[in-house]
Amino acid sequence: MFCSSEQMEMQWVGNWIGKRASISPDTIGIFDKGCNQKFTFKELNSRANKTSNFLLEKDINKGDKICVISRNRIEVVDLFFAAGKTGAILSPISYRLAATEISDLIDRIQPKAIFFEEFFQDLFNSLNIPESVTTLIRLTDDSSNEFNTKVLIHPDNEANIPLQISDTFLLIHTGGTTSTPKICKVSHQQVIWNSVELAASSSGRICSTSEIITLPFFHTGGWNIFVPHIHFGGYAILIRSFNPKEIIELINQEHVNILPLATPMALMLSNHPDFDSCSFESVDIIFTGGSKCQPEIMQPFWDKGIQTAQSYGLTEAGPSNFIFIPEKGRMDLVKDKADTIGLPMFHCDYKIMSETGDELPSGKAGILYLRSLHNFDGYLNDEERTSTITTKDGWIVSGDLAIASDDGFVSIIGRSDNMFISGGENISPEEIEDVLLKHKEINEAVCIGIDDTKWGQVPIAKVVAKKGSNTDKDELLQFCSKHLAKFKLPTDIYFVEEIPKTGANKLDRNAVIKEHNKS
Repeated sequence: MFCSSEQMEMQWVGNWIGKRASISPDTIGIFDKGCNQKFTFKELNSRANKTSNFLLEKDINKGDKICVISRNRIEVVDLFFAAGKTGAILSPISYRLAATEISDLIDRIQPKAIFFEEFFQDLFNSLNIPESVTTLIRLTDDSSNEFNTKVLIHPDNEANIPLQISDTFLLIHTGGTTSTPKICKVSHQQVIWNSVELAASSSGRICSTSEIITLPFFHTGGWNIFVPHIHFGGYAILIRSFNPKEIIELINQEHVNILPLATPMALMLSNHPDFDSCSFESVDIIFTGGSKCQPEIMQPFWDKGIQTAQSYGLTEAGPSNFIFIPEKGRMDLVKDKADTIGLPMFHCDYKIMSETGDELPSGKAGILYLRSLHNFDGYLNDEERTSTITTKDGWIVSGDLAIASDDGFVSIIGRSDNMFISGGENISPEEIEDVLLKHKEINEAVCIGIDDTKWGQVPIAKVVAKKGSNTDKDELLQFCSKHLAKFKLPTDIYFVEEIPKTGANKLDRNAVIKEHNKS
């Protein structure tokens, strides 16, 4: 009987570093700025085999789970490569979550091993560790690093085994801003196709170049920007955390070509005193994702002649779903399409649906549906939640409200589950936020609906003003009145020092609501 590709066990599946090391062994593939070390692909493959043989010695085999609580560092990459070779399942955990949330995640995952960074020792000490855990390894930046003394002492003989592309590779949890964090099952197929998507949709520009991995590895975006550099022989730079001064230094020293930035990162970078003196000559593309990045935020980079690109995706559906990278030199297109998430990636279908299940034409707003060969395999041990986001014919229901233009460019206008009703009118808080962010004195904005005896709910906003700003509430309301219907105008605007964020650097709207209710 014919064996489908999903059922075939193949040697190359998961063996990212082994295949790359055989092609370009002496090429430097990773620079870990945290420990100031560079590694060739051959050295990375040796470390991966040593890590694999340690796991096997500890009876951690195909299908067994490994949790890691750490910032981005070489040992996390070693575990990623070793999981690919042995068939173990790697599950990075956000250190930005509360101890109770992390304990809940670990309990649901039931790992055999936990690797944790000493930087989070106090957090780790407050966790409830399940009985499934038989191995604990502490990562440090000194000679006491147990990864060096217990893991890398093993032989580096090849440990790779054949796997199916349908086998689970990663468990990536969501941010948990609306409910208990969901745990997404990510297969080898999903990882492979995401890499192919970025290569095809960028015409190869995001692959075999140098890039700073600015997103954390507990976030799907961290792996999504890292893997193509292994797949296509590029150069990845690891940083422990985002520091604008360090980023500028790395751009100059390492001739960085690709720079992924979440919106707060872009603001921090352009506001840094060294920004103006850095030419950014080597930087080919800056791309953003996770949340909408206003054209006003990207203007300082455009002034330097740098192309920018919005990207969009869900852990459940990619996350390689939308992006637009025009040909070099087309700054006119970069600016013209900056308010959109671009076009669907090379191998990704989409449609926009009404709440009644009808497909909508361009110009009509509805819920964005996505379908590709890099859909996730459902939530871990949660069929009920999985059924709410997937359809029988393979579509992922994003929950995002989107609208397509006649030329195929798509814009996200809000979340269907963020909408609230005021006096019988639907209000999308993101629409109000977008207007506030167009004001030249505002860096960040968030809008929520609060209870009102007359209208049911009314919008209020909280904003972070730029340093030295003289704007006030009345000026902002007057500004908003030029762009919003009267029923959408915030009934109050609060100036704050910061707005809560999730681990993925998105607005934590639930935290804003809780804070406001306490005040």
